[in-house]
Amino acid sequence: MSDLCTKYVENELNNYKIRLNEVENNIRSYEIEFKTVSKNLSKLNKEKDWTEDIFHSVSYSKTSDNIKLSTLDNSKSELNSNLSILRDEHDILVEKIEELTNILKVDKESTTQKSIDKNESTQDNVSRETINSDTLDNQLIEQITSLINKQKFIIQIMDKDITRSKLEINNSIILMERLIEKVKKDI
Repeated sequence: MSDLCTKYVENELNNYKIRLNEVENNIRSYEIEFKTVSKNLSKLNKEKDWTEDIFHSVSYSKTSDNIKLSTLDNSKSELNSNLSILRDEHDILVEKIEELTNILKVDKESTTQKSIDKNESTQDNVSRETINSDTLDNQLIEQITSLINKQKFIIQIMDKDITRSKLEINNSIILMERLIEKVKKDI
């Protein structure tokens, strides 16, 4: 993989790690809030005099209790939904981090092997030019593939995080411009 691609993958890996940390912190805070709401809901249910509901009492305190119960139930449902979304995002992020880590590991092994192969090779100038041309083509393909993967990632996060997707789109544009400039130089 080219240096540009490697830097891109490392940058993406760091971004995923940062986002994973944010998601984990959000999950912890939602879990704490969820437990607090559950405790308050349980406490309010124990304190409420359910016998008066049979007679449809309209006292202020009972109406207030019903509103509190309803509010806590809604809050609990919303928190549970948010937790579910964050856990799904967490799983996706962990998977992406593992994938990018493996890509970097394979690239590092591949780079080492390529350098050994280059040192051992004693080909003439014509074959060297062919190898260089193939390497440039491979780098170009890798960079384009990297941009395609970035676009797929943007599609995945577009509904969840508009600001992040805008940032990723801008990064993608910059990478495309660099790639175009590199291709112009090579041609």
